[in-house]
Amino acid sequence: MLAAQQNAQIINANLPKVTTTARQARILANAAPTLWLKPDSAYFALDANGNCAAWYDAANPRSFVPVGNSPPSVTALVNSANSFLTFAGAGSPLFDATLANIFPANGTPGTVAALVYNTTGASTFGGGVIGSPLSSNQFSLYINTSTGSYNLQGEIGVSGNIVSGTSTINNGAWTTILGSYTGSGSGAIAQKNGTTETTSANTLAVSTASTALQAIIGGYGPSGATNPAKMRIAALMVASVDLTLAANASILADINAEFAAYQTLLVAG
Repeated sequence: MLAAQQNAQIINANLPKVTTTARQARILANAAPTLWLKPDSAYFALDANGNCAAWYDAANPRSFVPVGNSPPSVTALVNSANSFLTFAGAGSPLFDATLANIFPANGTPGTVAALVYNTTGASTFGGGVIGSPLSSNQFSLYINTSTGSYNLQGEIGVSGNIVSGTSTINNGAWTTILGSYTGSGSGAIAQKNGTTETTSANTLAVSTASTALQAIIGGYGPSGATNPAKMRIAALMVASVDLTLAANASILADINAEFAAYQTLLVAG
């Protein structure tokens, strides 16, 4: 591990978990996210050029660090308390320096949520928001670069999508996208800005192989070279929780409210 990555991990271990509000405390307790990256400037480290040196997980002792020679840039807003990343489609994503298992294991439910922004139009915007480093049939949340639609991509080892949204993300605004699935049975949902667009009745599974459960931000596949992201990303969450269930409606509402609050902060600047 590079010294910079080791230092990022040491710094991250000293950062507090996200418990600044009652809603955030409920999300930590009820969703138990394996990943929670937020648009808080305190959780970013910059290199000498103002690009991302590390993005610290607000719920776990880990950080994501750049691979490649073109790390995403970090934009700090006027209020300086909030920041976001811009991926330029150069195939230089962020990877987890701890190589921890982040995605849900085989037969378990899962949820992936992201806050993204399209500045280029559907013809070039999109790519992998977050995904696994497998060479084929990667588990990922990605945005189709031809249509601007969002998809939670299929089971490891099985082609196709778990669930896809029905509308595009080409409106020049911060947009929350979320996919959740049952895991051991049938059922999945896709949401955009808190509105359910799709329900699915597929039987879903994810491999238990450790390399399948690790994560890359801004692409997927080996070194994140598959479908590299061209977009802004401000927040990400992964949790082993089934938000298709009515019993978990309050968890889904809290996550949507949290991401909506991020959108408000980013727009206010």
